[in-house]
Amino acid sequence: MLYQQLGIQEVWFWQFDRLAIYYLRQDSEQFTATFGYEAINRSKVLPELNIELLTKCIQNPSPLAAAKAFRAGIC
Repeated sequence: MLYQQLGIQEVWFWQFDRLAIYYLRQDSEQFTATFGYEAINRSKVLPELNIELLTKCIQNPSPLAAAKAFRAGIC
């Protein structure tokens, strides 16, 4: 996978109306189906980020309302 070759530690994908977060493992032989990445529930790069809040805001059809809701949720 290109991400692994570039040494990208964490990748995020929007799948099935939710964020799927994967983290590159050193013991990648265990995770061959995911090209060395392990599915995780919370970002290791941004551990304080509320993924549920971010997902809810992404699903909001209004970019302005989404930005306001996100800002209100992190303050």
